Amino acid sequence: MKDAQSDRTGTVGRPSEGPRSLTRILALFDLVAQSDRPMTLAELSSALDCPKNSLLVLLRPLTERGYLMREKDTYFLGPRIFQFAQRPS
Repeated sequence: MKDAQSDRTGTVGRPSEGPRSLTRILALFDLVAQSDRPMTLAELSSALDCPKNSLLVLLRPLTERGYLMREKDTYFLGPRIFQFAQRPS
């Protein structure tokens, strides 16, 4: 039986990182949610240590679907993320 700390590869003590894009999206949501103001692409890129072009690939569909909003070259949480969070389980 595997230790409770084991990840899917069986490595003890190291959590699974998952796909890089998913990890970046989750970090992006955390960062934007904790910010007290909208953030620019440059700020997001720097804070997440992610190239701007890679980040744009993630930001575009998130803004198109309303999970993030873009205004004057800044990003903030959109209405869809709140609807998603409030859905009953």
